[in-house]
This record gives sequence, C-alpha cells and structure tokens, in this order.
Amino acid sequence: MVTIIPSNFYTLDGTDSHADPSNPLFRKINFEHEAAVRLVSTELRRAWTALPPPGDRDSKSEISAVQDFIRANRDKTPEELAAMAIASSNPDTQSIHTSWRDAVYDQWNNVLYDVGKFLPEICPGDLCHRPPDCELFALEFHGDDVVRVWDQDVLLIPAFLKPGVSIRVKILQQRQQDEVAPDEGIPDEAGSDPASSAPAPFDCDSTENLSTGRRVVLPDVEVGVFDASNPCEIWYIKQGTSVCFHVDIGGETGAKGLAAVIMYGPLYEMNDDEREWREIESSRVSAMKTAGLM
Repeated sequence: MVTIIPSNFYTLDGTDSHADPSNPLFRKINFEHEAAVRLVSTELRRAWTALPPPGDRDSKSEISAVQDFIRANRDKTPEELAAMAIASSNPDTQSIHTSWRDAVYDQWNNVLYDVGKFLPEICPGDLCHRPPDCELFALEFHGDDVVRVWDQDVLLIPAFLKPGVSIRVKILQQRQQDEVAPDEGIPDEAGSDPASSAPAPFDCDSTENLSTGRRVVLPDVEVGVFDASNPCEIWYIKQGTSVCFHVDIGGETGAKGLAAVIMYGPLYEMNDDEREWREIESSRVSAMKTAGLM
C-alpha cells in the first residue's frame, strides 16, 4: 500500500495485512521527490566509493571536504559524473572505517534528520532524529545473516551497496496480543493454570482465531529488499522488532568481503523546543513551496 503524506515523501507499507496501520513494526519511506534529500544521499554513496582529496585533514576538515564534494557534483551532467566515477574510483572497497568514510557517515545525519521532520505524518508519536547520532553495521558475502533488535525506533538506509547485491530483509516471528481472553490467568476449578492447557499458537491468517482473544503468531515475513532499484528508500523499524538481513548475490559464488554498509539512526520523542522548531520549519517550507521556490 502506498500512503501519500502532505510533503514530497510517501510510504509503502510492507508488513502483514493484520498489523495495526497506526502502530506499524515497519515502514518504507520514499524520498525520490524530495530533491535535496535525494541529492545528498546520492552524493554520499558516490563519496563512499571515491578517492578522498589529497592531503592530511583533521576530522572537522574531512567533513568539510565531503560537503565540498557534494556541492561540486550538484550541477554536473550524468556524463561528467560517470567519467568522474571512473577516474576517481577508490580501489579499496573493503575498509569500513577511514577518515574520509567516517566523514561520509557523519553526513548521513542530514538525511536522517530531514526524513525525521516528517515522521509524525508517517509513524505514531512525535518522533525525531537528533544529529549527530547514527551508527552502522556491515554485511559480508557468504557470511551469516545478521539479526538486529533495536531498543529504540530507528531509521535505516544503505550507505554502501556493492553493485549487483540485494539485501533481503525479513521480520522474524512476532507475537501480538489481541484482546485478553476472559479467563486469562485464572485457574480453573481443578486448580490448574489454563495457560498450560491452552491451544497451541495459531497462524494469524485465520480470521476465526483472531476473534478469540488468544495470543496470535505472526509468521516470519520478508518485508523488502534494498538494491539498485530503490536508492531513495529509507526504512522505519519499531523498537523491539527482530529484523534479519540477508545478502543475496544472485547465484554468484566468487564474491568475497564487504557487500554493504547499513546506516541507522535512533529516534526520540520530541521535546517542546523541538516541536516549536518543527512548526517553524514546516511553515517555512510550506511558504517556499507556495512561492515556487522548492
């Protein structure tokens, strides 16, 4: 299902049809029509694969160099960008942390923050991202699947995805309590615990079972794929959700090493100052769009 929201973002829900749409475990957020966010994310991925400018720089100067890289590419033609990618391609595709790549990761905070400004229209609660606050994890070819469970709601997006790679993402088995049954937790006349003789968990696809008030089991479900076809997707994951990441290389057997780097940023409940700032920013953006400046 595609959900249009009052901005240039829209969401694509990928969870089970019985999930509460007002309290999702997972949402895909597409920002392809938000030009500034699309530009920054595209150039940050390009910067990850590029050779850094020559010279020694401290961390602050390295961040400035990444920002200069983005600005310099803003007005280049596709042909110029393709030629630059060949000329300045970094042969090192295995190092996760270098001073240049750490500066690239830092700038993903801008993407997370901009998407976070619209989260109240997408997800429950008044959530926001507070830069600088993002982390990463790596996925390797022929490695074990990576399972993550976050203790906060998060946004996540690939910072690097090797050409030809697909990252398949699955939500592992979740339990959802519908309405508590009238005798839940009350011993029967024989003194036994009713939970010990309760029927086995059932598949949530059964409508009849959903009305009983017993605990239902949501089956593992593949919710999406990160690959070259969706560079403008960032995903919302609810805290406590077990998420499995699997590297798919389409049958290729010779690939080794690093396949992808996934960025994620925790989300927080907004305070009063953040709510006030968001209202001001929303009004400013609306005025600019009305004037045709965005």
